[in-house]
Amino acid sequence: MLFDEKIDADGPAAPWMQKKILAGGASWGVSHTRVPTESRPCHASLLGGIYEDPSAVTKGWQQNPVEFDTVGQGGTVLNASSASFAIGSPDVIPLFAKGIPHVTSLRLKGAGVQASSRDEVLNTLTRLDDWVFAKLEELLKNATSDKGLNHRLRQDKMIIFLHLLGLDMNGHAHRPASQQYKDNLRSVDEGVKKVEQLLDNFFHRDGKTAYLFTSDHGMSNKGSHGDGEAECTQTPLVMWGAGVSRTSARKSVAPGHEDKHANPKTPEAWGKLKYVERKDLQQAQIAPLISVLIGAQLPRNSIGILPLQYLDLSPQDPRRLLLLLANAKVMHAQLKRKEEEKRQSSFSLLFKQYRPIRDGSIQRAIEECEEGARERRADLPQLEAEVHRVIQLLLQGLLYYDTYDRHFLQLFLSSSILLGWGTAYVLLSINYESCFYVALCWQLQLWLEIESSVPRSKEKRLEHRDLATAIMLLFLTIASFFGTGNIASVSSFELKSVYRFLTVFDPFLMGGMLLFKIVLPFVLVTATFSLICSRQGVSTAGVLCLVLVLAVRTEGSWKEIGNSISHFGITNFVIVMIQANFIHCNPLLVLGDSHVACR
Repeated sequence: MLFDEKIDADGPAAPWMQKKILAGGASWGVSHTRVPTESRPCHASLLGGIYEDPSAVTKGWQQNPVEFDTVGQGGTVLNASSASFAIGSPDVIPLFAKGIPHVTSLRLKGAGVQASSRDEVLNTLTRLDDWVFAKLEELLKNATSDKGLNHRLRQDKMIIFLHLLGLDMNGHAHRPASQQYKDNLRSVDEGVKKVEQLLDNFFHRDGKTAYLFTSDHGMSNKGSHGDGEAECTQTPLVMWGAGVSRTSARKSVAPGHEDKHANPKTPEAWGKLKYVERKDLQQAQIAPLISVLIGAQLPRNSIGILPLQYLDLSPQDPRRLLLLLANAKVMHAQLKRKEEEKRQSSFSLLFKQYRPIRDGSIQRAIEECEEGARERRADLPQLEAEVHRVIQLLLQGLLYYDTYDRHFLQLFLSSSILLGWGTAYVLLSINYESCFYVALCWQLQLWLEIESSVPRSKEKRLEHRDLATAIMLLFLTIASFFGTGNIASVSSFELKSVYRFLTVFDPFLMGGMLLFKIVLPFVLVTATFSLICSRQGVSTAGVLCLVLVLAVRTEGSWKEIGNSISHFGITNFVIVMIQANFIHCNPLLVLGDSHVACR
């Protein structure tokens, strides 16, 4: 909505910023964030170049699971600055300012809004942003009489971070389509204009200040955010000032309006902006961009690729390559650190190193590009493309080690279920009967691998291959019942299997234990059949407690992660009943309707 040419009778949402873009005084685009689209993880992406970690669930989603470095440089752009001033929400500012001695935080504590009723509060939420702008003006005014403050403000690598809470609150309270929200947008636009005037006057228009305007997340028309809808993941980005490239309007549609991330076409509502080059990026790319603009070290946990299109550097400028190499080296250091940690926590003989690290191709490519930059070779654009390729390999390597234990955990938990049932079966076995359990498990594993390797049609219809699946299920079901003569044990009431548990004759308890022993192999067969059906995308009951582990992802909204945890708890509770339902389906499978039932 910020880029809309006209939102009501009064015209655009942000007339001053739009005018600056159209006049060629600013670069602009859409910043794409990831779920969960909430303030804390999105600010971690903005300032640190990292995305949410699922382990945040252990901290109730209230704190950063990966702690930011507060000693020296490298945690966030605030850590790397020489001095920072953070003004805004008490919910956001402490997350990144706490424990950093050179960060001065001014937090809103109710002073921004004073109202006697709920309706009056809702109608004055814009004052939350006005308070932030007023505090900045007060800070600069105080610097004229405070030498220490004045010195800190005039240092190189200084950052002023303004968090505007009013728009978020107005969006929740009134919805983004409301007049209150639109008025708040224009108020913020005027505030940004005032900020530029204040800082230009304070620094005597020395041309050394860069400005960045963006949002942590978007908002749906319902006034909510957190999920992965386009309205929540797409945020505006406007940059201008020292070190920032400029764009100019064209007579035809400018480059960048075929957005490869989420929105393939620039909305018609953006009007004349389609004639100005649009430079989209991922939100994590903003952190290294800020670091470069202030001349600071890149955040050492950042996975954002430096967006060179926002820097005022020509394609033949060797500094582009050097900056991109520094970006790659940060990721390379992360990869080596993750590899070291994973190697230490794994068996040395079983550890599998990331291939591009093992063959040395990444290190060779970085060294070659560094040599090309030093020699100022003519093929700098080609070397730049090579560094981009290396960065992609590094990002794949980071993902490789982040998910290194996934398959092991899936196998371990699956095996634990089999071994858990197996322990009970072995204790109830006589002589060679325990060998049958091992052979059955091996056969079920082969069946699962064969079924997983056979290509299936995406359409949910019966195929000839389904007949083979049904026959195998029937065979294994019969084998699980009669493989060791278990049925004979019940009919003759052979008590040898339960003597190690019970010495006093109890027909009901002993009979129950024998039935439990008979059911165990069949449970394994039905569990394997359920897993096969789930992999084929058909509707069936099964070992649902494995779904969380087999389908776990490294990203997702709080709602999605919370739902998966809830499902895990619920399925553990009802798993016995689901297994019972499979046992009740067995007569249908024996009659030949097995794959119809699973469909």
